[in-house]
This record gives sequence, C-alpha cells and structure tokens, in this order.
Amino acid sequence: MYIKLRNNKIIKTVILNLINDLNLELDKDGNILSRPCYLNINKSKLAIEKEWSPIYPNTVSSSENKIKDINIQKQCEECYKTFSSIKTYKLHIKTHKRRRQKTYYSCVHCDYKTLNKSSLQGHINKSHLKVRQFVCQVCFKSFYHKKNLTEHVRSHTKGRDEVCEICGETFLHRKNLLEHLRLHNNVRPYECNICSKRFITSGRRSDHIKRTHREKNEVCLLCDKRFSLPKELTRHIKSVHS
Repeated sequence: MYIKLRNNKIIKTVILNLINDLNLELDKDGNILSRPCYLNINKSKLAIEKEWSPIYPNTVSSSENKIKDINIQKQCEECYKTFSSIKTYKLHIKTHKRRRQKTYYSCVHCDYKTLNKSSLQGHINKSHLKVRQFVCQVCFKSFYHKKNLTEHVRSHTKGRDEVCEICGETFLHRKNLLEHLRLHNNVRPYECNICSKRFITSGRRSDHIKRTHREKNEVCLLCDKRFSLPKELTRHIKSVHS
C-alpha cells in the first residue's frame, strides 16, 4: 500500500512539474484552462518552442531565427557577390578589408598575389604543381580548387530547382540564378581595366581578359592550335580529336 501511494505521489509530482514547465493554467477542479498539450516525443525542440511560445503564439523562436540565418542569401554591398552562408560571407568581406589594407597572400614561385588563402593554394596546384588535389568521391572528377569541388558535389545531390521567373531558365545554384538576373536588370558590376567592357561576374571578366588581352598559351599537342583558356583547349580536343 505504501509503495502504491508513493508511486502515485511521484506521478502527480511529475505531472505538476510538466504543467509548470508548459506554463499551463488550471481551474479549481484541476482542468487545464489553456489549449490542450499534444506532446510528441519525436518533436524537435524547435517545434515545441514555437508551439508553446507564451503570450505571442506567432513569435518565431531564436532557434528558428538561427536556422533561417543559415539559409539567407547574403550579398556583398561592394561587389554584389552572393553567398549561401554567413561564414563564407564574412570570409569574403575580409578580402575587401585586405584589399584596402593592401595585404595579400603571395606565391613563392611567381608574382601571383591573392586576397584568399585557398585561392593561393589553387593557383599553386594549377600553375606550378599541376596537381588536381580535390577529387569528387562520386564520379572521381578532380579539381585544382576546393571551392570548385564543393560546387561540383552539389550537382550530384541537388536538382536544378532555381527557376528564373522572367524567362523560365533553371539553375543548380541560387547564386547562378542571381547572376543570371543581372542580365535582365542590365547590372554589370565587373569592369575590364584594359578596355572598360563590363560583365555580370568576375569570372566572365577574367575569361575576357585572358581571351582578348593576353597571349594564347594553351597549345593543342595534336594540331598546334592555340587557345587562351584551358577549357577552350579541352573543348577543342573533345570535339575535334576524340
């Protein structure tokens, strides 16, 4: 009898503590005045926080705000480049600070300088070591730069879900969609310092400079045809010699 009463007392204490934790009100008969509690042990902490947010039921919890922050597309106000995470956005902002302070990472093999440490490693791999260090574990395609591998891996796990509402073209990454929208809005923030031609991305500007203003150093070993960009040489070999 004692054990049974003791167990009942423990159960009652647990229930009262649960009621206090959920900020519920009881009437004089012990009935719950506020809306009933449908507890689900599989619910995440975030879901329970949102459902039981006191006073302001529509208020979004701090945990959900953090999750939303991770998914927000951040855009640099200086160069309009966009980022899918706060971390990469902050790293990018530091490059502008380094540019203003004129502090660079320098290659020990040549005069190449960059504001980004990973870009320096990519340059060394490509220009001096000729090593594609970063390999996709799905299709074994290799890359000189880690960022190129990261973008490539997404192609195995994600569909072309980003759709332009103006022309219907689809994209794998949101940043590519935002870059595409610059065409519709005629926004070209990147200017060639040689001929003043403007481009929607820094990559297109770099390709333009190599293709138009520099020597064609990429040579086909099969027919001696020369190209400005490695990708042009690769395209030529696949279409002509394979």
